[in-house]
Amino acid sequence: MEWFLIIVGIFTILGTIAAIIALFMRHKPETGKEREPEPMSAPAVPAAVRPTPPGQSPHAVPSSAKKNLPWPQNPNFTGRADRLEELRQNFFSGRALVQALHGLAGVGKSAIALQYCWHYQEEYDVIWWLRSEEPGALMEDYTALAGPLGLPEKSRSDQSEIKAAVKKRLSEISGWLLVFDNAESPEDLLEYLPVSCSGQIIITSLNPNWRRIAEPLEVERMKPEEAEDFLIRRTGRNNNDKEKNQAARLALELGYLPLALEQAGAFIEQLRCDFNHYLEMFQKESTRLFSSSPKPLDYPRSVATTFNLSLGRVGEKCLAGRELMKLLAFFAPQNIPLDVIKNGHEFLPRNLADDVNEVQQWDQDLMALNRYSLIKTNDDLISVHRLVQAVLRDSMDQAGKKTWAEAALKIVNRSFPKDSGDVQTWTRCSRLIEHALASARHAEELKVALPETARLLNQAGTYFHSRANFKQAESPLRRALAIDESSFGPEHPEVATDLNNLAGLLQATNRLAEAEPLMRRALAIDESSFGPEHPKVAIRLNNLAALLKATNRLAEAEPLMRRALAIDESSFGPEHPKVATDLNNLAALLKATNRLAEAEPLLRRALAIFTKSLGSDHPQTIIVRNNLQVLLGSEL
Repeated sequence: MEWFLIIVGIFTILGTIAAIIALFMRHKPETGKEREPEPMSAPAVPAAVRPTPPGQSPHAVPSSAKKNLPWPQNPNFTGRADRLEELRQNFFSGRALVQALHGLAGVGKSAIALQYCWHYQEEYDVIWWLRSEEPGALMEDYTALAGPLGLPEKSRSDQSEIKAAVKKRLSEISGWLLVFDNAESPEDLLEYLPVSCSGQIIITSLNPNWRRIAEPLEVERMKPEEAEDFLIRRTGRNNNDKEKNQAARLALELGYLPLALEQAGAFIEQLRCDFNHYLEMFQKESTRLFSSSPKPLDYPRSVATTFNLSLGRVGEKCLAGRELMKLLAFFAPQNIPLDVIKNGHEFLPRNLADDVNEVQQWDQDLMALNRYSLIKTNDDLISVHRLVQAVLRDSMDQAGKKTWAEAALKIVNRSFPKDSGDVQTWTRCSRLIEHALASARHAEELKVALPETARLLNQAGTYFHSRANFKQAESPLRRALAIDESSFGPEHPEVATDLNNLAGLLQATNRLAEAEPLMRRALAIDESSFGPEHPKVAIRLNNLAALLKATNRLAEAEPLMRRALAIDESSFGPEHPKVATDLNNLAALLKATNRLAEAEPLLRRALAIFTKSLGSDHPQTIIVRNNLQVLLGSEL
């Protein structure tokens, strides 16, 4: 017994020692790393880590989780019971946790997915709708999921970090449903799919080839009886034999396509006519639209005809509503902010501009378009079916396309933040990024408003770069450069800005050999345009010096840094924050060459400038203070 007590005592002592060591290691301070403020942007502030609430598993979905479904449940949704049941059976039997609804445009793929989400919403903790047509929108919606999942990374500046955290958490928890709406191919989604899928995923797409990652489910046009029932329900007509026979003839003429059926139903409800009257109008309009066309356009004739009938009816009473639809054709299809259109009213024709500025009339215009199912509104956002946008654009002559594309581009350009690399603008950028890319694409194709197009592409690329979404940043930056070179010539200051921004992206993705000639060219342009002592030249010098430092050419970098410091001291005075940034960067280079005695006074001076101008708690001040502490520690 005594030996047993001695052994227990020994283990107790060892356990206590181990606990003390663990406690010490947990609270041991980490060695700070040197960070250099970049001359063009402020450093990001690390996000605070939110502790797990008591009693909650760190892998549990918070009870405050939300769904972000784009539209309310459709009270007129009819039929499709086979597809809804197949989705459910595949999910809950475990046969397929990723399913792809594919079929023609306007066939109702998104409507089925939306109905499924609403019908089974109580069975999920998180339901998240992801716009997947454009990579930028997909990244925005996917990273926004970090909030509902309660991830501490939600406030990070680097979207790739947020995406990785969301993907990891989805692999760890169940009870979620994702909808990748209007995806183009499996390759576009691979980086977003959790490694271990313990939730469920619906994909909607025109593309039928999804078997690599999902169970494909083809969505066909409505069955005749479903289409008839939908028309009667949507229009509120009597469900008798006469009405059913008329509905059957109309449904057949509309090709049983849900989008055409919806627009026809909305028209009949508003006009209070019977199905036969609408059918006569439809047949006349179809003949007029396609009499000179030997084959259908790249969308079903029924969509073009029903849309033109509805738009014609709205235009009789509301010319501004018809003009608004033409404008919306050059935005991205979903979530168009109303306030952006209002802010850009000066770029609109008189009728529409007057209505935008008169609240009551503006509301009436939107109500008219809503009543005919030409748009969907949700709070302060408008959405238009992409097929309707295609019909609108194809119905315009070249002059009309240019007029409305230019208006859309200038409206988005007016509202898109100038400082898109600043974290404080990111919420606004996120709302507008897809409309910026869509309007810029149309303007490029039609060769209108090219300076504004280049500016918008540059800001979009800068936003993506600042969020570490490098893959999406490169194309708009290169397009902006090409436009400005064509518009202004190769030696223009706007071209220098484009070169600088593209070079910064190349440097961030470790393509230093590609970045260097762009930076040198930007420097030469600005020296020629503004003179060798201009502040813009200092920026170019600093950026080139940073690249040379990254390639360990410190002897080449140092004179550039010293020259940039002299320019900024002369331009802004010795106590300006830009001067402090230059001092910090030069001190870092001196430290790298082991000239610590030369570096110390520069850091002390930079710290004094930042403390006085920005305050002791500003991120820039903290970085320089940390750099000084590291340097002093290196001396000891």
